[in-house]
Amino acid sequence: MTGFDLLFLTCLAKAVIPGAVNFIQQPHPLPGLGLTYEFTPLAGQVSSGLSLMLVAVCLALIARKKRLLVPPATWLLIAFAVITQDVTSGLKSSGALALLQVILVAVTISSLRPTRAELRIVGLGAAAIAVYSLIFAMAMPLNAQFLIGGSGAEGTKAFVGEYVLAGPVTHSNTLGIAIALGMPFLGLVEGKWVRRALWLVCAVTVLLSASRTAMIALAGWAAFRLLEVLVRDFRVRAFRGAVLLVAVGLAAFLPISLSDRSGLSTRVGLWQDSLAAWQESGELLLGIGAQWGADGIANAIAPTSSAHNLLVQLLVSGGLLLLFVGALVLFLAAKSAVAADRFRQRPVLTAYVCVLFVISSTEYVLPWTVSSQLFPVTGFVLAALLALQRPASAQLPERD
Repeated sequence: MTGFDLLFLTCLAKAVIPGAVNFIQQPHPLPGLGLTYEFTPLAGQVSSGLSLMLVAVCLALIARKKRLLVPPATWLLIAFAVITQDVTSGLKSSGALALLQVILVAVTISSLRPTRAELRIVGLGAAAIAVYSLIFAMAMPLNAQFLIGGSGAEGTKAFVGEYVLAGPVTHSNTLGIAIALGMPFLGLVEGKWVRRALWLVCAVTVLLSASRTAMIALAGWAAFRLLEVLVRDFRVRAFRGAVLLVAVGLAAFLPISLSDRSGLSTRVGLWQDSLAAWQESGELLLGIGAQWGADGIANAIAPTSSAHNLLVQLLVSGGLLLLFVGALVLFLAAKSAVAADRFRQRPVLTAYVCVLFVISSTEYVLPWTVSSQLFPVTGFVLAALLALQRPASAQLPERD
């Protein structure tokens, strides 16, 4: 096990284990009844203990390095995280502590300078969550699932009926997205049948979560894999860039191209109201702020703090300036991913960035707290991409 593996597994444990303890002790809250989950005392203690463990692991890994060189792209990512800190906590005590952990993790990752191959641990982590969620659902179904019908929410969801799988995380949508973002990295796992078995387990879990966003991401990843097989020149960087451009276009133009306010589970109306709040505030350069959904003009026009689209969220909360910073971070991460996949038969890092943009078309999935179930597959991976070792000028492609 490498230092990078240890760091990721500690982050994954911090993100998932407290929820697993919490929902072993009590069922998930029923949506539509105004119930919110609260950590049990034991889950809170486990979370605090894992925070201390994460800090200890980071400091130990940094201490092993003779020189600590943090690339400019990592500092840019940290600045991006500071500006977009969790909207519910700001930079108050708990928010500042969470942000300090994120900064420590980002600096530690940059000191490790991970290789492309080391990122396979992200895929294995997603598969482990999928396996655990399926077992958890069979052993303690009420604790592992949301009950949709009869709980205040009308109708059923997808083909799963009244029950959707949430596993050890707070929401079924979070479970599906976390696994969908981790799946591309399973392409780094050795053994064709092992990869296929893990992909199957992950796909089944995504379907049982009934997360429409994750299903769209799953379809996008499958299309990427199909192109990889069918197009002989898929290893050409320009072609991969074109694929990413399509994914970015989906995230950028979807909010301004649709007019039916009820479309995409009323997300279209939310996008329209969010953009209207930004325009009417007059703060086009700096945006309305992280708390734009809590009070002021936004409360009357767009009473929410999540715009359900990455680019719309950045534009409204931080204006054109934050949109530029966020776009630059994502561009540098995508550039690093494409460069690392050069000469590779399985461009898994490019596939990840593609899936991230597809998901970002209808969700905002960049939480900057290590307690978030999405941090290991978003903030952690972005920091890793920005700190990747430069690939050799010529490498042989992988073979199945």
